[in-house]
Amino acid sequence: MIHVTLKRETSSNKRSKYNSKIIDEYYLLVIYEVEKGESLEDMQFMLKEYEDKEMYLECAGIHKAIDHITFFAICEIITSLCLDEQTDNLIFNYDKRED
Repeated sequence: MIHVTLKRETSSNKRSKYNSKIIDEYYLLVIYEVEKGESLEDMQFMLKEYEDKEMYLECAGIHKAIDHITFFAICEIITSLCLDEQTDNLIFNYDKRED
């Protein structure tokens, strides 16, 4: 005998999906705006405005995007500073700091 159970979506499950959707929309919005030429400073100003309005889901998406953009920018800087152009390998000098 085969038993089939249907999973009902609870209101908290629906709310969680809705919250994730809002966060993802604002994350993608900020990524798009920065790709179009907006500065991170402008995005941080926008984040502050949403914080003042207590729109926390929107803030979460904006903050997530700013963090990701900053992280990837730092990775690009490190790569460009440490890349050996002849071999395309990263070279790190851990011996001592050069001043």
